[in-house]
Amino acid sequence: MSNGQSPRPQWKATALHSAIAALCANGLYITQAQATPSCAQIISADQGQCTPSSSADTVVNQGVTISTVNEAAVLYFGDLGFSEGGPVQGSLTNNGSIISSGLGEDYWSAITGVDVQGELLGSLTNTGIISGTSVSNDSRDSFAYGIVERGSPGMQGIVRNSGAIRATSTSTAAYAEAVGLYINNGVAADALIDNQATGTISATASGLNGVAVGVAALSFYGTLTNQGQINASLNAQDGIAAAVYSNYFSGNLNNHGTINAALADGSEGLAVGLYTGYMFGGGVNNFGTISGTAANGGEGYSILNYGSEGASSINNMGSGVLRGKLSLGGSGVTVTNAGLIDLPMAADAGYVAGDFTQTATGTLRIMADGSGEDHYSQLYVGGTANIAGNAFVDVQEVNSLAIGQTLDRVVSTSYLNGNFTQVADNSALFNFQSLSSQGEDGHIDFKIVKGLTAVDAVTASNNPSGLGAAGALDSIIDRGTANPNMQTVIDALGRLGTEQEVSDAVSQTLPLFAGSSAIASNSALAGINRVIQSRIESNRGMSSGDEFYGDHKVWLKPFGSLADQNDRNGASGFEANTAGLALGIDGTVSDATRIGVAFAYAKADIDGNSKKAPNSAEVDVYQLLGYGSHSLDRDMELSFQAGIGQNNTAGKRDILFLGETAKADYSSLVATAGVELARTYTLSESTYFTPSVRTDYTWIKDEGYTEKGSSANLKVDSSSTDQLIFGVDGKLSHEFMPGMTVNANLGVGYDALNSQSSITASFAGEPGASFVTRGLEPSPWLQRAGLGLTTNTDNGMEISLRYDAEHRESFLNQTASVKLRWDI
Repeated sequence: MSNGQSPRPQWKATALHSAIAALCANGLYITQAQATPSCAQIISADQGQCTPSSSADTVVNQGVTISTVNEAAVLYFGDLGFSEGGPVQGSLTNNGSIISSGLGEDYWSAITGVDVQGELLGSLTNTGIISGTSVSNDSRDSFAYGIVERGSPGMQGIVRNSGAIRATSTSTAAYAEAVGLYINNGVAADALIDNQATGTISATASGLNGVAVGVAALSFYGTLTNQGQINASLNAQDGIAAAVYSNYFSGNLNNHGTINAALADGSEGLAVGLYTGYMFGGGVNNFGTISGTAANGGEGYSILNYGSEGASSINNMGSGVLRGKLSLGGSGVTVTNAGLIDLPMAADAGYVAGDFTQTATGTLRIMADGSGEDHYSQLYVGGTANIAGNAFVDVQEVNSLAIGQTLDRVVSTSYLNGNFTQVADNSALFNFQSLSSQGEDGHIDFKIVKGLTAVDAVTASNNPSGLGAAGALDSIIDRGTANPNMQTVIDALGRLGTEQEVSDAVSQTLPLFAGSSAIASNSALAGINRVIQSRIESNRGMSSGDEFYGDHKVWLKPFGSLADQNDRNGASGFEANTAGLALGIDGTVSDATRIGVAFAYAKADIDGNSKKAPNSAEVDVYQLLGYGSHSLDRDMELSFQAGIGQNNTAGKRDILFLGETAKADYSSLVATAGVELARTYTLSESTYFTPSVRTDYTWIKDEGYTEKGSSANLKVDSSSTDQLIFGVDGKLSHEFMPGMTVNANLGVGYDALNSQSSITASFAGEPGASFVTRGLEPSPWLQRAGLGLTTNTDNGMEISLRYDAEHRESFLNQTASVKLRWDI
């Protein structure tokens, strides 16, 4: 677009302008049978067609409906208003409903609410509803109008609307045309169209192709004031929706409301807020919103002036919004922007043939998804561009922007003065620098520079677990990536608008449970270990005196546990629900020694606490354990246990900022060992107290794995964790009735190997950028307690019920179990 070349799509504008100009010949399609004027001056009851005289002051009372089928509801055979050189006499005031509808029985169906076949010289005031609705079937065209004035030279009176003026046209397989207020010729200099705050003028057309216009006039020299809504909507494969249209515009448009055109489905269509052929004098003062929106290949314009000659002024005030493409031909047509001009993403998004001035309060908003042609909005000014105020870059959801790129000639002009004071954007990671080359053939470029870093974001959000991943992401952003999956991640990060959003996104890229998955798995192992310990303890005290060489027992113990780890020091916790079953057999091998073997299976469902970075996993735990005890004397016993097993983990991470899920499957090798020395003291014939000291060791090695399912898949290295707990416990047993014993235990432990969990990973798309994630750092001190009830049945079966709890700071694991034991 350098050297003053215009980016305007001339061929398309010419064709579409010719199509909409044909509206002004459509009076040929409106035919009415001639009849003698007949209508009461005050209409207080529902009736059919009304044909007032030109000079009558006709009033339709509130609650009254004038309705017709296939003819105008109110028809003036001549002018609305009469004058012989003095004041104009004659008016129409509608406080009720004026409704015309068509059934499409003919090849064409032309339906009009109010039809003035002459000139509108007096006043037409509407506080109610004026409506024309046409429906044509098969291949018939359809035409509908709210109000039509078809005289020559044109409208010289007033249309004042605080109600609804609407036209609806539907053709199932042909052309559909709808116009809310249709002035077939011109609007004179002293004429006024006043759409008040509660007023709506609308046109809706639906067909194979068509035209929908809110207010249309061949030429416009008067004043259009809008404080309400003027809308046009078209649903067709091809056509035009224009909220306001005039081929020759020399009047004034003062907009304090909404002027909007929408094209629902148009491959080659246009949606234009204000559509003019030529502008000569007058101007537009926009305090509200003028917009055009199009989908499926169409184009949306706020203002489109086709003519290459002309002079006028477009003033977008401080509260004004121009949304859509802006295309203004005519070297004397100037634009002053003190509000917001919101351009779509296109190289020809903005064109002003004359001068363009943006004041200190103005904002030019552009869209961008890349640095190439047609990947960002551009404004071309044929005259002089005086730039101040702000710009805003709307970074699109899918983009290829990168730090160091430049959006060339965001503004280009024959002569440039000034620069944008500030360029804002909706991306936390990207900033845009405005580079101004002033003078002849001037232009303004936007250079992309780093804004907020990912490390800055996680630091400001007190998210220490994300520091490693944030550093890796910053490194990838700085140097760029050739991997399309990694580019998807960077693009999505670039669209985030706040520190917190970036920090949350970084959290979503962390490994499963932010490196604390082994701690979560330990909660399931703790339940199994507690089952074995309670089995060993059941041989102490009174029951140990009943043992004899060769005694063998089989036992079965279902159990369930609930572990709740709260967030701690910025690392998210989890909740783990575990259900399992342990089966064992043991027996005496000497008078002092008993050994056994057990197999346990448990399934743990683990859910992370974070709603910002949801994690979940299912863990299958398999453990084979050996255990035993040896009596050193009648009251002192040494017990031991050891096990080996495997955990199979299926986890997933919901990566919300990408709308994806990363899935992981991996196995872990598990080893456990424990030893305890206990001494039993007899307090009474039925009460015993057993203090003990014990040491337990657990080791878990997770294999490395690579995730699937997401652009942010991780390649996670193998890792191992272990704990060594020294503990002191006390157990109190009391047989409160023959064959039934209650016992309680209380203890404290210390993890000598306690340390913060960590894991090393890298993004699968950038394996060279590894990072360490530090997870939970549990307290080394733990407290444990339990309560059990044991009874023996008449057939020799032992049934035990137990509840156990283990507590660390911010962590609680509760286990419930039922044990059945019988002799073999």
